[in-house]
Amino acid sequence: MVYSYKRKTNRGSWSQADMAKALEAVRNNEMGWLKASQIYNVPTATLRRRGNNKNKIATNTKKHLGRFKPVLNDEVEAAVVKHILDLESRFFGLTTIDVRKLSYNIAEKMKIKHPFNKIRKMAGKGWMCNFRKRNPEISLRIPEATSLARAEAFNKPQVNKYFSRLEQVINENKIDKTMIFNMDESALTTVQVPPKVFAQKGKKQVGAITSAERGVHTTVIVCMSSGGTYVPPSIIFPRKRFNPLLYDDAPLGTLKLYNESGYMTGDLFLIWMNHFIDNVRPTPEKRALLILDGHSSHKSYEALKLAKKRSVVLFCLPAHCTHRLHPLDVAFFGPLHKYYNQGVTQWLKQNPGRTVTIYQVASLFNKAYEKTATLEIALSGFRTTGISPFNRDIFPEHMFLPSLTTDVTEDIPAAEEERLNDDLVDVQEPNEMQSVNNLLPTTFMQQVTSRPTVAEPQPSADIYATSTSNSKKHLVQSLLIELSPLPQSNVRKEVKRKTDGYQDLLTESPFLNSLREKESEKKQKEQRKSKRNVVKKKIVDDSSEEENIFRDSDEDDCACLYCNDLYSRSKSKEWWLQCQLCKKWAHSECAGLSKRSKTFICELCN
Repeated sequence: MVYSYKRKTNRGSWSQADMAKALEAVRNNEMGWLKASQIYNVPTATLRRRGNNKNKIATNTKKHLGRFKPVLNDEVEAAVVKHILDLESRFFGLTTIDVRKLSYNIAEKMKIKHPFNKIRKMAGKGWMCNFRKRNPEISLRIPEATSLARAEAFNKPQVNKYFSRLEQVINENKIDKTMIFNMDESALTTVQVPPKVFAQKGKKQVGAITSAERGVHTTVIVCMSSGGTYVPPSIIFPRKRFNPLLYDDAPLGTLKLYNESGYMTGDLFLIWMNHFIDNVRPTPEKRALLILDGHSSHKSYEALKLAKKRSVVLFCLPAHCTHRLHPLDVAFFGPLHKYYNQGVTQWLKQNPGRTVTIYQVASLFNKAYEKTATLEIALSGFRTTGISPFNRDIFPEHMFLPSLTTDVTEDIPAAEEERLNDDLVDVQEPNEMQSVNNLLPTTFMQQVTSRPTVAEPQPSADIYATSTSNSKKHLVQSLLIELSPLPQSNVRKEVKRKTDGYQDLLTESPFLNSLREKESEKKQKEQRKSKRNVVKKKIVDDSSEEENIFRDSDEDDCACLYCNDLYSRSKSKEWWLQCQLCKKWAHSECAGLSKRSKTFICELCN
């Protein structure tokens, strides 16, 4: 049942600020009760009670009307709100169902009389609606999906190590502030993400036209500096051959790249590195610092050797931290995709009946790039990531909470915990008029309340603040931890993998030497593999008739081991196999083997 209660009176419609002004005017003898109530539009009786401190129920707020009051008092609700925010900061936020179940369990544990559903064991939708109104500091949001690897990798020791190493590299190489660059790739597709549109309220489904169900992937490469300049972008199209029509209306100076997959590779990164050097023109006296992620295509040996030779320092970001530390990810690609999707939608409206293909991608990307590649976005990207101006304390403490693997709540001694359990068991059943306020002492209520009185304002404090009544404070806290514990991760077993670890400075000699050794080992392995493979010959006939054809070959004419038929007399599409020991030849049919056989040793050698 949907909560649809509507108020029938305007009682309690006055504001707390007007009540405070009226009380101040009366206490300063500026006017009487009646005149103050008329000028500030507040009830006279309520004003008198608050001025004389005679309120029995609503001492701190105006939300109690008659005998109706919330099931959980202000202090418990403040603790619940604090707990909700703590879980959300760790990326384990509670849903409306979770909060309703938690409130029911709190009322049951504290033996508070409540009208909640005892069959479903949760609070009602009406209570949830009023709870959100009473606590406007929380709102219902759609969370952004964040992988566990990102949540764990972005931790304070890792970030401090990154900033220390970055500062060291900048100082050692004497990098000018305008020569700090950041490059990254992003994907564009011919199928846009539709924006929000207006539709009839209550309609079950709202649609929007897209080019197709699945789009064609295209990669764009963007590079910007901390001084606000941009290197001309690059576009990688998924094509085997170059087609100049694909790059019509592309941004001026665009580097035209293509490969079969449409993704960045080591060979393409080498070409892009030459493009970067030609535009930036670094010198040994004025080196360039290029910050990028640790993708395998960025660790090509030839590209790193070229960068070191041409005074370019490549600095790699820590793994799974690019969503916070990558200037392009933080400030640039979000607006770029937004403008690109708007451009695709506008193109479909202007060309009804047609679909967006890769021939329109360059033009649409050009319009989005012109709107995004601004001085403000470049400066904002480097500023919000703490690179320029350099600021290692750019990230607040709450951003590191998801990486915590232990419970950070206060430890409760064993004797104190036993006493808390006794206090929890000894709570008596309240009568109909008794509130949960009676379960907590007055001093504790005055300290932890987040809603101070108008007559005597007091600073607000949360439920976890230091209190003179620690036992009652831990009573509510232990209840929340028991019913909805903060997430704790078990210690993971280290899995040994073949990896080089995190290498931040890619142009250093140790890393280049390791790449050189890997390249030589790879070539030797390929040579050994090619020697092990069986040498195969295939006779291909260009004519339709099956006749004996002799193909020019560097080798002497040889005969089959089994039938003694010469190689020069072979028929069309006959396969020959070479013995791996004696190096003699035989027909695959004579040897009784398939033409796809990888090993062949003749009977004489066997």
